[in-house]
Amino acid sequence: KVMSVIKNVELLAVCLCSLSPAGCTFEEDSDPSLCEYRQAQEDDFDWQLVRTYSWPHMTSDLTRGSYMLVNSSQYGAGQRAQLMLRPLSENDTHCVQFSYFLYSRDGHSPGVLTVYVRVNGGSRGNAVWNVSGSQGRQWHQVELAVSTFWPSEYQIVFEATISSEQKGYIGLDDIVLLNYPCYKVPHFSRLGDVEVNAGQNATFQCVATGRSTKTDPFLMEVSVSQRGEQDLYRCITQSTYGAAVSNFAELIVRVPPTPIAPPQLLRSGPTYLIIQLNTNSIVGDGPVIRREIVYRASHSPWSETHGVNSLTYKVWHLEPDTEYRISVLLTRPGEGGTGPPGPPLVSRTKCAEPMRPLRGLTASEIQSRQLLLQWEPVGYNLTRCHTYSLSLCYRYSTAAGGGASGNNATVRECLSVERNTSRFTLRDLPPFHSVHVRLALANPEGKKESREVTFQTEEDIPGGIAPESLTFTPLDDMIFLKWEEPLEPNGLITQYEISYQSIESSDPSINVPGPRRTVSKLKNETYHMFSGLHPGTTYLVSVRARTAKGFGQTALTEITTNISGEEMLLSVSVHLLSFILCSRKKVNINKAVMTYRQEKTRKLGSLDCSTTEHSTLQQDDRTTHTFMDSHNCTARSNTVNESSSLLGGSPRRHCRRKSSPYHTGQLHPAVRVADLLQHINQMKTGEGYGFKQEYEVRLYRHRVKMHSLLADPNSDYVNANYIDDMIYDFWRMVWQENCYSIVMITKLVEVGRMKCCKYWPDDSELYGDIKITLLKTETLAEYTVRTFAMERRGYPAKHEVCQFHFTNWPEHGVPYHATGLLAFLRRVKASTPPDAGPVVVHCSMGAGRTGCYIVLDVMLDMAECEGVVDIYNCVKTLCSRRINMIQTEEQYIFIHDAILEACLCGETAIPISEFELTYKDMLSVDSQTNTSQLREEFQTLNSVTPHLDVEECSVSLLPRNREKNRSMDVLPPDRALAFLVSTEGDGNNYINAALMDSFLQPAAFVVTPHPLPTTTADFWRLVFDYSCTSIIMLNQLNQSNSPCLQYWPETGMQQFGPMTVELLSRSTDDNVVTRLFRVTNITRLQEGHLVVRHFQFLRWSAYREIPDSKKAFLNLLAQVQKWQRECGDGRTVVHCLNGGGRSGTFCACTMIMEMVHHHNMVDVFYAVKTLRNSKPNMVESMVSVLTFVNN
Repeated sequence: KVMSVIKNVELLAVCLCSLSPAGCTFEEDSDPSLCEYRQAQEDDFDWQLVRTYSWPHMTSDLTRGSYMLVNSSQYGAGQRAQLMLRPLSENDTHCVQFSYFLYSRDGHSPGVLTVYVRVNGGSRGNAVWNVSGSQGRQWHQVELAVSTFWPSEYQIVFEATISSEQKGYIGLDDIVLLNYPCYKVPHFSRLGDVEVNAGQNATFQCVATGRSTKTDPFLMEVSVSQRGEQDLYRCITQSTYGAAVSNFAELIVRVPPTPIAPPQLLRSGPTYLIIQLNTNSIVGDGPVIRREIVYRASHSPWSETHGVNSLTYKVWHLEPDTEYRISVLLTRPGEGGTGPPGPPLVSRTKCAEPMRPLRGLTASEIQSRQLLLQWEPVGYNLTRCHTYSLSLCYRYSTAAGGGASGNNATVRECLSVERNTSRFTLRDLPPFHSVHVRLALANPEGKKESREVTFQTEEDIPGGIAPESLTFTPLDDMIFLKWEEPLEPNGLITQYEISYQSIESSDPSINVPGPRRTVSKLKNETYHMFSGLHPGTTYLVSVRARTAKGFGQTALTEITTNISGEEMLLSVSVHLLSFILCSRKKVNINKAVMTYRQEKTRKLGSLDCSTTEHSTLQQDDRTTHTFMDSHNCTARSNTVNESSSLLGGSPRRHCRRKSSPYHTGQLHPAVRVADLLQHINQMKTGEGYGFKQEYEVRLYRHRVKMHSLLADPNSDYVNANYIDDMIYDFWRMVWQENCYSIVMITKLVEVGRMKCCKYWPDDSELYGDIKITLLKTETLAEYTVRTFAMERRGYPAKHEVCQFHFTNWPEHGVPYHATGLLAFLRRVKASTPPDAGPVVVHCSMGAGRTGCYIVLDVMLDMAECEGVVDIYNCVKTLCSRRINMIQTEEQYIFIHDAILEACLCGETAIPISEFELTYKDMLSVDSQTNTSQLREEFQTLNSVTPHLDVEECSVSLLPRNREKNRSMDVLPPDRALAFLVSTEGDGNNYINAALMDSFLQPAAFVVTPHPLPTTTADFWRLVFDYSCTSIIMLNQLNQSNSPCLQYWPETGMQQFGPMTVELLSRSTDDNVVTRLFRVTNITRLQEGHLVVRHFQFLRWSAYREIPDSKKAFLNLLAQVQKWQRECGDGRTVVHCLNGGGRSGTFCACTMIMEMVHHHNMVDVFYAVKTLRNSKPNMVESMVSVLTFVNN
C-alpha cells in the first residue's frame, strides 16, 4: 500500500534500528534479558507482577498464570501506570507480539491500555496502539511491526489509564520478539527524508508491505519542534490486531534566497538601464539556479519579469525620463524556490528627443494686432521628458523705407511659452500682415520644430498720411494736391477723404471761416484738383485714408491760392495735364488683379479649396478654378478615365445618407466599386500611387458643445477620452444628443496599461443626476453588447442605450482581417433606430481606431448608395475635424482592405425565416453563366481567403518541429498557434494546433491533426493545458492511406509522458463512440484532474468530403453542444487526419447552430471566412459548404 501525506509546515526529522528474537512470559524461567523492564518514575502507580498459583484466595475474575496486572478498583480515575521494556534495535525484519487482558464483571471499561514507541531515547510521541472497554475474560494477542532500521534503537512503553468506573482489571503477558515478519499487520519500508522550500507542501509516501486488512487506517505522526529545530514524521497504521510503525523521517525546510544589496547601475539611456545584479551576498539557502530581474515604473503597479543569464543585464523598452524600481529574484531548486525580491535599485532613465513636432497650430481668434494661437496639448508622449521648454517663434516683414516703395525688413522673435498651456496670445503685431509662426519643442536631448504656419492679422484703421508727402500747386481759383499712401496702411485702402475750408482771405467780401466741404477719392487716386476757389484765400486742407475698419488719422496743411495773369494759368494747365496723364500711366493693372486674387484666397482660406478668379484683363480672357490644399499638402496627380466616372452606371437605391459629408476633390477622385480591387493593387505596388505618398493629412478639432450647467459655466465641454471625472459629462452628452448606440473599440486594459475607465455599472449606478441601469449583456467571440436604461432626475422619460464593445482589436497595429469588424459594424447599423441621435464612437484616445470605424461606416454607405468610394477625401475631411483620426499608414491601408472585403463579399447573412427560399435561389443555375450563386459565393470565399507565406509559419518550420507535423502542406500560422504550457524533456512547447473562434466564444476550438506516435503526450498536454472538455475525432483509425494511432486507453489507466489518462466510462451506438476520461498531469498534482468526453464519429468514411449520414452528424453536434453546456466554458479539441477540411466543417456547423439559436439567422460565408482567417485549409470544398446548408 502507498499513502501520501501532505503537510504545509516549516520542517526537520530522525530514524530507527534492529533486535534479536527472545520472549517474556513473566514466569520465573522467562528470558531475563528481554524482561529487563522497569516501572516509569513520572507515572502515578506501578504495574503489579501477579503469579496466581501462589495466591491462596484468587478471585474468579482473573485467569491463572504469571503476568503484569493493574486492578482499576485500587486507583483513582485518570491515574496512569507505565511499564517500559529495555531499548531494542532492529537488525533484521522482526515482530513484537504481546497479549492483553481487559475485563470487568459488570461490563464496564476498566481503563485504556496504550502502547507507545520511543525512538533513540526521545519523547514517547503519540500512541501507536490502544484498546479500551471490557474485552471479555480471555487474553487477546497483538502484533507490533516496528521499522526503525539499524542503528536506531526503540523502546516500547505500555501505559494503563484508569477509567471513571474504576472497576475491573488490565493485564499484560507474553511479550515475545519474533525473528520473522508480523502476520496480521504490515511492515513499513524506510521513510525517506524530504526537502522542501519554505511555504510549500511536503509529500511523504508511506509504503507498507504485508497482509494488512483493507480497513486498517494509515496515520501520520508529526512532531512539531520549536522554531529553528527539526520536525520528525513517521507513518503509523493500527487495527485491533496491532500496529505498524515506520522510522522517523526528517523534513528539511530551505529558505529561498534573496539578495542582500540592490543591483548596481552601470549605465543609463533614454530607453534602457544597464545593471549589475550584485548577487554575491544573499540571505537564505542556495544553490542559486536562476536569476531574474523584476522591474516597474515607480508610479505604476504593473511589473515585468525577465530571466537573466549573466551578471549584467540591459533592461530594454523603458520609457524616457521615468523612475524605475529594479529588484533581483533568485531561485533555488524545487517548487517555490523563488525568494522575495531583493532591495530595489531606484533609477531614472534619461530624456529622449521629442517624439515629433507639435501639431494642430491654429488661430482661434484673429485681431488686427494680436493672434490667439492654440495647438495640441503637450504631454509626455510628445516631450518624452518631464523637463522641457516650449517656444513660439514668429516672423513678419515690414516696409522699412516707408510706404509701398520702401525696402522690406523682417522682424523675428521667439517667445517662451508656459509648459502647461496650449494657448498663447501673440501681441503687438502689425495689422494686415502675414505672420509666419512655428512651435519649437525642446528638452535636454534635442529639439523639434513644427512646420511654419502663416496667419494674416485683421485690418485696422490706417495710419496717418505723412504731412511731408503732401505736395500742392496753388493757382488763383484752383489747387492741385498730391499725397502718398500712409506709411502704415494697416489694410486695403478703400478710399481717401479730402476736406477743405477757407480760413483767411485777402478779399474782404469773402466770409471766413467758410463752409467745410468734403470730397471722396478712389483708393488709387492720390491727387485732387480743387476748383472754384477764391484767389488770395488760405484754405485748411485735410486728407485721411480709410480701410474696412474705418478712417485713419488726418494730415493737415494750409494752402493759399495765387493772384496771377493768364500766362501763368496756361503754364500751370499744361503742367497739370502732363501730371494727370503720367499718373494714370503708372497705374499697375496686373497689381490690381493680383490684389484681388489674394483677397479672394484669404476669404476662402477656411475651406478645403480656394477659388482664384483671373481678371478679364488677362491675355487668355478666361476664368479658371484651382483646387488646392489650404495647408500646402502635396497634391497627388491622377488621371481619370471615362470608365471610372463617379456613378459608373451602377444602379441606385434609396439611402438614409443623402450625400457625402465632404467634398470630393478633382485631384483625388472617387473610385468606382468595380475598380476598387485594381485601385488598391496599384496603390500597393505603384510608386506614384503608393499609400505612403497619399497618407499626408492635416488635422483640426471639432467637438460637441454641451449645454452648460447653471453652477458651472465651463461644463459645456467634453472630450472623447474617458477618465473618471468625465463620466458624468459623457452620459450628459448621450442624453442631450439622444444617442442610442455607443461604439467602444478598446479594452479597459491593454498591455498592462489602463486605456479607458469603466464608465458603465455592473448593475445600477448614479452619475450626477443620471441613473444608468444595466438591463442585459450579450457576449460574442469578437464583441459584447450591453443594454442600459437611462433615467435623469426631473425628466419623466426613460431612454434605452446600447453599448457595442468590440474586443478583438489587437493591442498593437490593426486586426489581421476585417471580417469581425465588418460584422460588428453591420450589427451596430442594424440595431440603431432611424430616429436616434448620432452614434457615439470612442477608443482610448478618440482617434485611430475610432477614425477607422467612422471611415468604414461612411464609405460603406457611399459604396451602397453611389457605387463609388472616396477614402482619401473622407479621411482628409475627418482629420480636419479631429486630430489624428487616422494615426498610421497601417490603419489607412487597413481601411482600404476592409472596404474591399466588404464590397467583394457583400451581405451574406440570411434570416432563418427566409432561408429556405433564399437557398433554393442560390442553388439555381443561371442559363447564361452556367453557374449558381452559391458556387460564385464559394469562389469569392476562395479569393478573399488569405494565403500563408513561409514567414507566417516560421515556428512550424523550425528543424526541431518538423517531425511533429503530420504533413508539411498543412501548417498553422504563428499567430494562431496553441503553445503548450507544461514543459517536458527538451522544453519544446510546439504542437501542430491552432486556436479558432466560435460565434460566441473566442478561441473556443483547438484544431489539430490526428496525433503521431511522437506527439501523443503533447496531445494530452494540449488537452490539459487549455482545459478542453471535449475531443471530437472525425477520422477513422484504420485508414488505408494513413493508419492512425489509438491515443487513448481502452481500459484502466495509461501514462503518456507526464500525463495519465484514465477511462471512466464508455458508450457506443451506430454513429458515435463516447468515452469519458480523467486526465492528470503528475508533475502538477496540485492542479487536480480534468474530465474530458471523447466523441469518436464513425459515419465519415475515408475519401469522402461529407459525412455518410447528415442525420448522424447533426446528432453528433447536438451531443457535443449538450455536454459543453453541462461543462461550462471548456474548449473543444477537433481533429481529423490533417486538421483541415473535416475539422473546419464541424467548427463551422457549430458556429451556424449558435447563430440560429441566438440571432435567428444563418451566415455560412461568415463562419467559413472566420475560420479560414486563422487557418486557410478549413472547409476545403464546395461540397462541404453544401453540408452546412443542407443540415
